Amino acid sequence: MARCRASVRSSFPHSPRPQRSAQRTHEEESPMVKVHLPDGSTKELSNGATAADVIREIGPGLAKRAIAAKVNGRIVDLNTPLEGEVELVAIKPEDEDGLYVTRHSCAHVMAEAICSLWPQTKLVYGPPVENGFYYDIDLDHSLTPEDFEAIEKKMAEIIAED
Repeated sequence: MARCRASVRSSFPHSPRPQRSAQRTHEEESPMVKVHLPDGSTKELSNGATAADVIREIGPGLAKRAIAAKVNGRIVDLNTPLEGEVELVAIKPEDEDGLYVTRHSCAHVMAEAICSLWPQTKLVYGPPVENGFYYDIDLDHSLTPEDFEAIEKKMAEIIAED
């Protein structure tokens, strides 16, 4: 069990981590990333450009709505750097993946709120689920309705700070 190491800024479980090898690949030598979009169009940006950079190039409306991206079929944070040739889909809150991302983020915010209120809390597991999110915790008392109100209030404060 982890002892209160929750962070809203943690990455998604499916975020790819760049793997560097001693031998450079063709993609690393290329100064551009080639991004294929769902409408069949292609954008080229500097290697290392982020998913957010690509989405901003598509348009300001989408840039305001996007909460994550799907790169080569994997859900990633908007700050994920891109390399080589990729397929990218912007994820909006109303998308099925958007609901997953929102619930995943809410679980992290809730864990951070709980740890802020009760630092001795041990976090066990906190996944998004079909109808919401939850966190299994080890705490030395049972939560009361007043505790849930305090958690909600703290979550709102955390979100307002971000």
